[in-house]
Amino acid sequence: MRSRQVLAWIASTLMTLPTLAAPVDLKGILDGSRHVLIVSVEPPPLTISPPGIVNQVAQAAGVEGSNGTSSSPIVGPAGSGMGTISAITMILTTPGAARAAGQVANRVESTVSEEGAWIPTRVVAALAAAELEKRGAASVRIRDGVQPIPELTDRSMTMSMHNWYGPLDRYFRASKSPYVYAAPETNSGDLVLEASIGNYEYAGGTFILAVRLKLVDPATGNVLSKGAGVSYRNIGKPAEAFSNQGERFKNAFAALAQELVEKSLRKMGLP
Repeated sequence: MRSRQVLAWIASTLMTLPTLAAPVDLKGILDGSRHVLIVSVEPPPLTISPPGIVNQVAQAAGVEGSNGTSSSPIVGPAGSGMGTISAITMILTTPGAARAAGQVANRVESTVSEEGAWIPTRVVAALAAAELEKRGAASVRIRDGVQPIPELTDRSMTMSMHNWYGPLDRYFRASKSPYVYAAPETNSGDLVLEASIGNYEYAGGTFILAVRLKLVDPATGNVLSKGAGVSYRNIGKPAEAFSNQGERFKNAFAALAQELVEKSLRKMGLP
């Protein structure tokens, strides 16, 4: 039953993904002379369903979850640079605690830029950087921190999460970037790749992830190409997925993100 539900969810999600721009000749663009700046966009919170397993996830992660909200202290191995997971990326909430979740999110929002923090979209950015280097970019650099989602004013956890996904969808559909790029960060001929994630959910043992990439001309802000993909993986019960500093969860995220980055780049014209 769970597999059928997830497949139906993915099918509906693919139908509602923003229309992708026509692929451009990225092979010609990345001819060995282009420098690329990769920008990480603020990630939405990880949603956990059904509500009955929230406390199981909290217990496995070693955080308070019996009432209201808590942020996970999942950390990476020593020296990995993964650090403490950004609290805004995983807010555990019980039904009726949306307001409290929003308050927690606002308090911890600054941690998304904390040096060494494990931030989902920065993981995606690192994977995209490696792929662009393989494909001929002269150099690739990742901007520090994350860029806030445009038009996002309500960071609470809600039943539909439309307060997050609506602004994310509008951002991805837009033909111009909302972010400003200028010298000395970018120069004539440079490109920008904006990395974001859409749906980001642990649903009864299944991890669901949507990755979205936008290639931008920093001089004009025009979006040159887009690529997106969504996939899922069974990562087991909460005790398996979130114990041991969230090792299985993080490994699943990296594996799915790698798959989706490659898929998105192919859609954008980079085989």
